[in-house]
Amino acid sequence: MFINSFSFVSRVNKKGSKFIWVSLSLLIILIVILFLYFALFKPGNGKLYEEQSESRKLINPVSGLSLEEGINEFDEGYIEYLFYELKAYELHNPPLSKDTPRIELDVDSEKYNVLISNGLIKVYFGEIDDEDIMIKTSKEEIVKSLQDKEYIKESFSSGKSEFELVANKATLFSKGYLSLYKDLTGKGITGSVIGIYLG
Repeated sequence: MFINSFSFVSRVNKKGSKFIWVSLSLLIILIVILFLYFALFKPGNGKLYEEQSESRKLINPVSGLSLEEGINEFDEGYIEYLFYELKAYELHNPPLSKDTPRIELDVDSEKYNVLISNGLIKVYFGEIDDEDIMIKTSKEEIVKSLQDKEYIKESFSSGKSEFELVANKATLFSKGYLSLYKDLTGKGITGSVIGIYLG
């Protein structure tokens, strides 16, 4: 009788242990899937941003200007348009968070900050606290990038512009920075993931 009871308890413990391991495995898989979904998720703010920017007549500010004229007339509108071209409006808060994407720019030693809130790109003069990334560049490099969309990759690969990852890598990933990383560096998604996590 005692042996039968022990055998029954042993079977129950094995089944319970197996159930716990299966449950934990499924939970981990679910967490990974959710993390990847929100990291690669694009909220579809492009149309929203374009509609709102149409009412403000968002156009390329260097259109028809020489390099020198573009540098002389530089203002926050250049930065907004550059980030519009980079589709920064697709950056988003991590799931269940109010932590908006924040980028600090050092443009010829002048500080600007970019906030992406509900798909809208907002540019302000001055420093920002708790930025996700920092970008260091010059007015000339921004004007050249606005004149030629493909130039920005060259600017970063040549070292004329540079960026620094400030927030932890999980935060950057969950806010959707992979696409921005790709647009700045020209590296594919696999290279981007490896670069973000090993860089």
